[in-house]
Amino acid sequence: MGNLSFVSASAANGTDKQKKKETASRVLEGQSLRGRYAIVTGASSGIGRETARALHNAGAYVIMGMVAVF
Repeated sequence: MGNLSFVSASAANGTDKQKKKETASRVLEGQSLRGRYAIVTGASSGIGRETARALHNAGAYVIMGMVAVF
């Protein structure tokens, strides 16, 4: 496996309203994550699902962690 890196994205200079409008897709726009691995927890719904989808669309191998409810 290659190097493990952590990426954090924020809209530190924007207003609170602008920060709330950021999405995983917009943050990753123009980025290539081809060949990288991402682990996303809570990927069955909500923000985890959207994040997993955006990472996959950017080319990453996505490992999704979720709870199975029976």
